[in-house]
Amino acid sequence: MAKTLHNDVFDAALDEIATGTRLWLCTAAPTSVVEAETTYALNDGSGTATLIAGDGNGDWAIADGSVSGRKITLSAQTAVPTDAGGTATHYAITVSGAKLLLVDELSASLAITSGNTVDFPETIACEMRDPT
Repeated sequence: MAKTLHNDVFDAALDEIATGTRLWLCTAAPTSVVEAETTYALNDGSGTATLIAGDGNGDWAIADGSVSGRKITLSAQTAVPTDAGGTATHYAITVSGAKLLLVDELSASLAITSGNTVDFPETIACEMRDPT
């Protein structure tokens, strides 16, 4: 029997990711908000990328997936201030101080110098594929 999942189901989950208001560059994969925003962060609260929440409101867009299903994409983030030096290996999306929504590994590590700005090195997209 074929499995199906309505786009509204995917979009409900992706809408939750689109509540993210902060982008963090991290030295390791955080498992909590504290780790994302403090322990592993190379950009502190005054130096993080502040995102505009909501699908289609500026930073987030929900659309058909590249392979199947649906995906959410974060627009390019440039001139993200850094407040610590180190090597970023992951990024995290949070609702400031409240919820860790998304963590992923960067495709290549990124050397960060404290006090500089960095253009985020890649497009952030999360795809939820149709069930099989």
